[in-house]
Amino acid sequence: MKRISVFILLLIITVGTLACITGLYAKYTFDFTLNPSTNILVLGNSHPECAINDSIVPRTKNLAQSGAAYFYDYLKLKAIVKHNRQIDTVVIGYTYDILQKDMDSWFVNEQKINTQIRYYFFLFDFDDYLSLASANPVATLKSTPQTIFHNIRMKSKGFSYLGGYKSLHERKLAKAKELLQPIDIKKNQ
Repeated sequence: MKRISVFILLLIITVGTLACITGLYAKYTFDFTLNPSTNILVLGNSHPECAINDSIVPRTKNLAQSGAAYFYDYLKLKAIVKHNRQIDTVVIGYTYDILQKDMDSWFVNEQKINTQIRYYFFLFDFDDYLSLASANPVATLKSTPQTIFHNIRMKSKGFSYLGGYKSLHERKLAKAKELLQPIDIKKNQ
């Protein structure tokens, strides 16, 4: 029994150390540099992700991401502004439902933690990790090992892992009009 306990303790220490080392590697090798003329940063959920095309809007970088809670936007904001002092305007998506009580689950829900921690772990400082761990310690500890491989990939993936403009090829209005067209019953028989 003692050997099993020692093995589990060593495994936890090893995984924790690897997560920290790869997180630091990603943090210090990731290129946070934006174009010097970019002074507007767009953050938030799917609304700004699909609405603000930063290739059309000048001096703008869209890093909004579907399903991201404000906690993760805060992590992005801290890191981006630290390396890009020219950022003087932040546009953050807001809808009335973002502030509803059930949205707290985006921070504490095991599935959300499991999904989000892999992309943002390298942006965490110790206090950020403690905040997440205090909200849901089991989910945070269970999800931490997966960050090792994602941390290593962050350098090659770049900003695309942190969000960006997402074009919706299917326009909802055109689709709605198509669905509302009268059906010719004789033609369909």
